[in-house]
Amino acid sequence: MASNIKLNSINLGITKYQLFCVLAASITIVNFGWNLVVINQPGDIITMCLAGPKHSIDGLPSCIPATDLAWGVAVGSYSIGNLIGAIACTWFSNKYGRRFVLLHSNTIGLMSVPLLGLSVNIPMFVCARVVSGIAQGAANGTFSTYVVEITTPHARNSLACVLELAVNVGMVLAMLCSLGMMKPPLWRGLFSLTGVLCLISMNADITKEYEQIIMATVRYVRLKDILR
Repeated sequence: MASNIKLNSINLGITKYQLFCVLAASITIVNFGWNLVVINQPGDIITMCLAGPKHSIDGLPSCIPATDLAWGVAVGSYSIGNLIGAIACTWFSNKYGRRFVLLHSNTIGLMSVPLLGLSVNIPMFVCARVVSGIAQGAANGTFSTYVVEITTPHARNSLACVLELAVNVGMVLAMLCSLGMMKPPLWRGLFSLTGVLCLISMNADITKEYEQIIMATVRYVRLKDILR
């Protein structure tokens, strides 16, 4: 009888497999925190053009001249992308699964890397921030549901805190890296490091998917066939 209680998922705590899946998925959330604050510290270096607005290094301008309003739009454009990603992720995660969204949000994130690293004006930089925001917003909106669905009741409360922890880890990493990269052309590499996090996340083997999501997708397809 005791052995049956131990094997019952209701009484099961955090397993190594659950912990691995949650930590692997949380890399996308670290990226969310990174992009949230990475723009803050080097902002003056990017916009004030201390070496002159026409100064360039390796063919790229060493700064991006911008007014306070334009720079504010560049900073806030990430949140606009987050909103788009958070709205879109529900449909995609219900149709294809949480794992699909968490993994493929990194593909969208990688699309923003060339734009961030090679930006020559504010419109280009804003577009890059929006694309990055869509990727991280979709991952952030899916992560909590993923954790709830793959964990046992006893593990759920403990592992739910990984979301906030991962966001703060990303923010701290961004601030620490910014300390040594707040000069041209290093600030371009600072923004491009989001691609490194995307690649790490894509290579982390998130293998667990919630069975009910798979079954719900099957039932949805069958119901459509019946209604036709």
